[in-house]
Amino acid sequence: SDEACGRIDIDNEIRAVRWTSWLLSQVYEQMFGGDAGKQTPPPDLSRRARMAEEVQREERRVLATAVKLMEIKSQELEQELGSSKASSAGAGPKRGFGQGQQASKK
Repeated sequence: SDEACGRIDIDNEIRAVRWTSWLLSQVYEQMFGGDAGKQTPPPDLSRRARMAEEVQREERRVLATAVKLMEIKSQELEQELGSSKASSAGAGPKRGFGQGQQASKK
């Protein structure tokens, strides 16, 4: 059930990222889509360019957050899978720690 909860959380995060990305694209479309075809350039082009950069920066930040969340989740899953394998394979820090305990008991 822990795994199911984790999946729900990551799915919600991904949905939030997609929604935010969609919202940012709508803002971008509002800023540039309407008068992109007109002959006369808008008077406030530099402000629009700055806003576009901010939107793109925010999109990158949101995507980076989503990637980080997925990396964390995959690491958690690897650790869960690895904890059972590590004891049998003799790999990983858990075995080293266990050996240290055994050595001190002897």
